[in-house]
Amino acid sequence: MMAVSFLSILGYGAQRAILPAHLKEMGVGVGHIGFLLSLYGVPRALMNVAGGYLADRFSRKWNLVAGVLLYLASYMALAVFSGSVSVSMSRISMGIGLSWGTTAAMAVLSDNTSERSRGTVFGLQKAFFWAGITLSGYLAARLGPQVGFSGVMLGSVYLGALGVLLVALLLSESQHSEERRPPTLSEATRLLEPRLLMLGFVGTVSKVLDDGVIVLLLPLFLVESGLGNAAQGALLVTCYTASFAVGQPAGGALSDSVGRLRVVWIGHWLSACGLVLGLVFRSVFGLMCTAVLLGLGTGFVSPTAEALSGEVAPPGLSGTSLGFWRLFRDLGSFLGPAVLGAVSAVSGIKTGLVSALAMVAVAQGFTQYLKRAAFEPRPAAEGGT
Repeated sequence: MMAVSFLSILGYGAQRAILPAHLKEMGVGVGHIGFLLSLYGVPRALMNVAGGYLADRFSRKWNLVAGVLLYLASYMALAVFSGSVSVSMSRISMGIGLSWGTTAAMAVLSDNTSERSRGTVFGLQKAFFWAGITLSGYLAARLGPQVGFSGVMLGSVYLGALGVLLVALLLSESQHSEERRPPTLSEATRLLEPRLLMLGFVGTVSKVLDDGVIVLLLPLFLVESGLGNAAQGALLVTCYTASFAVGQPAGGALSDSVGRLRVVWIGHWLSACGLVLGLVFRSVFGLMCTAVLLGLGTGFVSPTAEALSGEVAPPGLSGTSLGFWRLFRDLGSFLGPAVLGAVSAVSGIKTGLVSALAMVAVAQGFTQYLKRAAFEPRPAAEGGT
């Protein structure tokens, strides 16, 4: 599963790095480029629930294959066709396929791990996933001038196809046929209970910090304050990505021994400290510390809360529950830039950062409530299995 996560995501990381510049060279305006890129987010968010249901109802293995094939097809479309319509369709199918395949993959991992090791395994999967994105983005930037945009995307298709072959030949079914059934109305309603909604909000905030604070506000804050330039803003994003890649496997492993919600609680404190540092110490070093702490904080939260969402699901609905949580998380990719961007436009970037800190405080309050409500399996160190 780790190899599949790495190989299949290479095309996403490559196009993420070079597609905007490629479109710009084709004469597409900046506003139009932003619109085309935004088409990925909403289909991905909505497909999380649908993909989770399909993974519960039918074969997890072949849901994974179908999802990966769909986003490999989107890479192929980018390589072969040009124009706004083809790019639009590619971005939409990429969002659907990536969500579908990843939700099925996480359901497979949930099936094949116990509470003693699930956090570690989820964290490792995220580490391989982000390693693929980081490496392919670097290679695309280096190889693009030599082989062209189409060459980069075709190479990604070939490597991703190897991942599909590994799944088809080596992955066994992880769910018995008698478990594949439509959820009853009462079971589906349980996914809307307040405690699961609170856990979903925790995921939303993690993406608000990622796409709202790190990608949007911190680089702008750096430039607006006269502390640095765009290149140093990119360095902040790199600091975040590196610490995020470290925080995910570390947080997942720690949650296996001390409990999921305790690690989420620690992650919120790391994120809050990072935001306070950015507000108080207005320097490049202070903002770098903010980026590192936010990366560690969201890295602790993401795989841990995702693992928990599958563990507390009604019987036979772990895939649906994982998809439900991922829906809430991915909505943060839209709400972060939209809400924090609007607040910052009206009242300044500092107010936007304070708003992000308030969201973290609310998420921490929800986490504390869930801890007191014992809304998680007992950690392995205390007798979990």
